[in-house]
Amino acid sequence: MRSIPHWQPTHTTPNPHERPRITKWVSGTPPPKFSIDLDRPQTERWDEVLKWGRDTLRRVLMSPTYTTVRDFPYYFRGNSSILRTFERQRCFSDDQYNEMKAIANLVEAPFDKLLEFNHFINSLFSCVSGTVPSSETGRLLHFRTLECGIGLPELLMEAHYTRKGEVVAKAIHHFGHVCFTTGVRKGFSLSLNSNLVYSISPGKKNSLSRWLFNDPWTIVTRKLLLGRECPSLPDAVKQMALRHPPSIFPVFCDGYTATGIKYDGLLPSAFTVSEEHQSIVVGNHFDLPQLPPGISVTQFEEMLFKANKFLATERAESQKRVNAIEQYILRTFQRPGPTGVTVKELSTWLTRTPVKNSATLMACIMDPAEGNILWSAAYQVS
Repeated sequence: MRSIPHWQPTHTTPNPHERPRITKWVSGTPPPKFSIDLDRPQTERWDEVLKWGRDTLRRVLMSPTYTTVRDFPYYFRGNSSILRTFERQRCFSDDQYNEMKAIANLVEAPFDKLLEFNHFINSLFSCVSGTVPSSETGRLLHFRTLECGIGLPELLMEAHYTRKGEVVAKAIHHFGHVCFTTGVRKGFSLSLNSNLVYSISPGKKNSLSRWLFNDPWTIVTRKLLLGRECPSLPDAVKQMALRHPPSIFPVFCDGYTATGIKYDGLLPSAFTVSEEHQSIVVGNHFDLPQLPPGISVTQFEEMLFKANKFLATERAESQKRVNAIEQYILRTFQRPGPTGVTVKELSTWLTRTPVKNSATLMACIMDPAEGNILWSAAYQVS
């Protein structure tokens, strides 16, 4: 069993008067799809979703096991109106903040609980993501798996955001979460992997650095997916890299090429698909630094394990996931016939160990050229 922490509410006796769910979620099946009309007020655009997820989300937020995690800005904000304003401006846009207020009112739960729910999801998500050519179309497929600290697959949804009756973007996220880590629109897709070194550093210093450095991917990714114009890859890299700390590793794709961001210390730089295999594979870890003379990779990993057992374990697991996908890609390009993979073959890769494991919450395949999610599955976290 993986050591990544995940949280689940305590099961309680069902209330016979609770609203019945529209669909019964089964592990390994796609999340339900809902249309979110951006032209409607924030108090009305969630009507369809409320019939399905209101009681579940409220039960989560009101559960006695739902406790404050001290590494959230919420822990330091308390009742300070100044810090509340600072938090809203630095972690969420006004639109996101108002959306959380509307959802909290609709599910009849305290706003601070939903705010904390969002911080929790944003703080740690382990995964592997990247791109690989399709043997059927020749275009790039964008894939990802997701391991989220909060779990709760029964709240995952595939949201189709519309404006003037047209689909603007599609994203897979929890109901109540107003930030995007996985999404696609016609001509653009994104996936984010958290940097474990940055995400699990304990104490006030890390939380305050999140405030100071903004963790603004929470705002930028929403603009990239729901903005009036589809962003170019250079523009997406510029928006994500500008003033941002290395809190996440993003992958962007337009269906024909792909790019990601890596860091040398705090300085970001973009990288593109490999010329040989036209692919990108990203995990949750930095590449190994330039080791001093006389220090082998094995010795470095032993030193890391002694310094931080959890970090060393998670880094090793991240490397295993990346290696597995890279080996699948290598074997694919060595075989005769059309280069690339089918959606079915790629989905098989994503459901094999170690890419999928006991902490995997979701996996999906996106087609950024057409703006579609071709395959997805949500899993019960064990």
